[in-house]
Amino acid sequence: MSSFSDVVNGDWICFCLGEIDARCHIKRHTNSITSYHAVIDALVARYDTKLIEIAHLFDSITVCVFMIPPPPKEEKVCSNDWGYFPLCGTDQERLEYAQYFNVCLRQMCKNRGFYFIEAYSEYADEEGFLSDATSDKIVHLKFPDPVRQIIFNLVAENSG
Repeated sequence: MSSFSDVVNGDWICFCLGEIDARCHIKRHTNSITSYHAVIDALVARYDTKLIEIAHLFDSITVCVFMIPPPPKEEKVCSNDWGYFPLCGTDQERLEYAQYFNVCLRQMCKNRGFYFIEAYSEYADEEGFLSDATSDKIVHLKFPDPVRQIIFNLVAENSG
């Protein structure tokens, strides 16, 4: 397991899980027998096991899970000067993967008492894909204010 030597009791830890899975890997594991729902359900179950394992290393930490961000449209990823960012699946499939993944992560957090950092709409365009205004116009979020405010509010509500 990774080292958490800088984490102390009372810390908040935020995990960012699944963006590359949704963008690149889920489609490769689906077929006529295995649906994307089954693939994502299995991934979330493994994340859940690992997060519980990590949480039990400490007497008191707060675990947060960051949402799967809106997927980029293929035309944006393929027409950039930054290099290659792999995609698997159509735009619509990857949108469904991200949205279902977030449903599952939200439920996992609710079941475990973790916080789910949800700011999808702040980073999505009107179709649900990654917005140019809040991203690098390829695959990365760039506008931190919505997430920063959510985290600030969570900490403020739970301090004291």
